[in-house]
Amino acid sequence: MIIKKLQSVHGGVFPGAAYNEKKVLEGVAELAGYANIDGNFLHTLRTLHGVGIDGSKEVERYLQGRSETYGNTRSTQWQLHLALSCKGQEKNKEQLVSIAHAMMREYGMGCQPYFIYFHHDTENNHVHILTTRITEKGRLMSDHHDYRRLNAALNRVVCEDQQNDIRRMFGYSFTTEGQLMNIAREFNYKVGESKEGNGILSFYHGGAETIRVRRSDIEARIAEVKTDKRDIARREETAKRLKAIIIKYRELSLKQAPYSDDDQKMKSEGKEEEHAKTKKELMKRKKVKILPEVKKLTDAKGKPLSKLEQYQMQWFIDELRNKFGIAVHFQKDKNGVVRGYGIVDHNNKVALNGSEVMKLADIIGITEWKAAQESKAIRKTTKRVDKTSSVSKAKPSDNVKLPAWSNKGVEQSDIPKWADLWNNRDLHSGANDSDSDRVKKTSASDTGTSQNRTATRPSFDNRSQAPASKENETPKETVKATIYSSDSTLDIYRPMFRARACSVNGKNIVRMELDGKTYDHTITDNQTEWYCKAPAEAHDDIAIRLAVFYFYKEIYESYRRQLAEAYVKVGGNALELPEGDVRCYKLMNGLWRVAFDSNGSTIHYDLTDQESRMMNRLDGNKAAFNETKVRLFKEHVARDEANAIVRNLRYDDIGVYPSYASKDDAPDKIASFISQHQQLMQRLMSVLTHYTGNGFNREFEVGGKRGRWDDIDDERRFKGGMSM
Repeated sequence: MIIKKLQSVHGGVFPGAAYNEKKVLEGVAELAGYANIDGNFLHTLRTLHGVGIDGSKEVERYLQGRSETYGNTRSTQWQLHLALSCKGQEKNKEQLVSIAHAMMREYGMGCQPYFIYFHHDTENNHVHILTTRITEKGRLMSDHHDYRRLNAALNRVVCEDQQNDIRRMFGYSFTTEGQLMNIAREFNYKVGESKEGNGILSFYHGGAETIRVRRSDIEARIAEVKTDKRDIARREETAKRLKAIIIKYRELSLKQAPYSDDDQKMKSEGKEEEHAKTKKELMKRKKVKILPEVKKLTDAKGKPLSKLEQYQMQWFIDELRNKFGIAVHFQKDKNGVVRGYGIVDHNNKVALNGSEVMKLADIIGITEWKAAQESKAIRKTTKRVDKTSSVSKAKPSDNVKLPAWSNKGVEQSDIPKWADLWNNRDLHSGANDSDSDRVKKTSASDTGTSQNRTATRPSFDNRSQAPASKENETPKETVKATIYSSDSTLDIYRPMFRARACSVNGKNIVRMELDGKTYDHTITDNQTEWYCKAPAEAHDDIAIRLAVFYFYKEIYESYRRQLAEAYVKVGGNALELPEGDVRCYKLMNGLWRVAFDSNGSTIHYDLTDQESRMMNRLDGNKAAFNETKVRLFKEHVARDEANAIVRNLRYDDIGVYPSYASKDDAPDKIASFISQHQQLMQRLMSVLTHYTGNGFNREFEVGGKRGRWDDIDDERRFKGGMSM
């Protein structure tokens, strides 16, 4: 386990809210835990997550509201942003959240309001913890030695896991303390002499001492490995296998380049700064980070490696780790010069010195090493050839001639069959025929085959190839005038406003009447010509397009206000609440409050004076009292949700704007902008519309619920269909 504190910022801001909420919006993170957070705010945040709206401003506003200093401090470093990570998928979401809660209590911030976000966009499962350093009394919590204190708190929480780590380390095969140190580095530990001495080694995690081990136990384990014949044979086999792998992948590394074609394409498209949305995309776009030890490597002449050679060496090290579980650790002297390396093979659980496998100089200069090996092999083969050439071989004399084949003196049974067939070859081939007869036969056979070919050749009717007469020509289709049909994509605007193009005081304008107000804007000559040359049936559609092109923000705000009012009216009916779970009680100031427990937190609303007087009148009537308290709670929930959505759906934050690259915008540019604006309107309608089985993440709603991932997928499809 590793815990890391992200960089602090001044100004009383919380940029960690935007970072985590953006990940939630992309679908690669989720709000997995929290503590000391108001139930009303949690319901608001879940509502925004359920409909796929960025809630970073709400989170930052809430933490700033909980960071009142009351003049007790002048510091503006309020944010505390932590990242808690495990190796691979050793811990799942629930385990990481539980460790995060325990670690915050051990660190002394268990009473602070904090959020826990689980991220699954990297190879390692991890959570982010976002909180404020300002206490409830307005005092600033100290961050002195925070790195050591955070790791000490984490070590106290995961002490059992650390004991298991020590057992796993001693399960490896090692013959020196240096090899054990390399194994410990793989488990994120550092080994050093204990402060007390007395032959004790201490294992440090995050700068804090975690476990102590007697040196005698380590020496006993080393002696056991050195005397075990099976272990010795396993180490030798592992060394041979590692050498073959190193040679193969070191040669492949020489063919690697720092930038592939995909990277250059993404860089040209300006996508290198975008966050990966899937693990597959992350691995594809993963950049090689060169270790400091690799930068200090030198070649046979003592010169440092070039950037290309450093990249190739780092690629080689990463491939060994990712594909075979082989970790390479470099050893440096007091001056920081790399003198050797060690290997930890996790698959076979063996730690080796680099010299047991292959020298570091040979790995760096693999080309020269391979050439030397080939020259040795050639010298060995030449020596063998010289030895064999010294031995004389018998050769046939040039004067000896082989006898010709003859049937004389050979019995008929001794003559091979193929010789008899050769002598009688004239009987089978017509030896009595003359050369002219053979030519005639061959020509006759050829003509026969040609006649057969012509006989089987299909015959074409010449009449079918004759040109068609004018009487048989098909008449040409006559173009008929098409009737204009209204554009269905503009139906969302028709009930909202009226638009028309006209001339006022010698200026061509487009006029829109919306919510009892009139809006005018001048149009260009090309737009006027477009309107005038179109048929009369198309004038309404063109006027609507021009109105949306110039008054897009006013139309959006009006539509948002109408949907929010409808949301509040219909929202109460869409909720299903158990009557007995809603509480209604009177406060000390005489007003009433309605409350509901949901998912470990309480959602409560203070009633107004008029609503409180109504509850006073119904206090004696139990049936009417229960019915009224449920109705009021539903109305407050719907109004709270509508306000949260409207507050975070401003056009300036999420809208698209028309392109004014030229003074005369062409109709295709206007149509493109209208399609984008229409998608925004439909998105707004889907967010602020109640229907059965909607996407709002109410824990107290019964039946007809969609998963929150369905809404995030809808948000992705919505973004993917827009051309910003």
